[in-house]
Amino acid sequence: MEDLGVADGSDLSDAWGISASGVIVGRYIPWGPAAIARQNGTPTPLPYLSGSQYARAYDVNSRGDIVGYSLLPDAQGARPVIWSRRH
Repeated sequence: MEDLGVADGSDLSDAWGISASGVIVGRYIPWGPAAIARQNGTPTPLPYLSGSQYARAYDVNSRGDIVGYSLLPDAQGARPVIWSRRH
């Protein structure tokens, strides 16, 4: 077992998925839960949908594409999201 620690400014982090290449995805809580990817020990916050202040990453595939969801403001519900490595 390895302690992954928490992201800067966070009180809580959790992991939900890991790829064969070792990319770990989950969330951390700086002010509102945010999606995060950790590769080679470096955590990288993932962007929110416009207007959202909550996101969670659940899984990552072999290409590095990450899936999760983001809550929309004013109780508009949740939306599935993909953070794609393709640009």
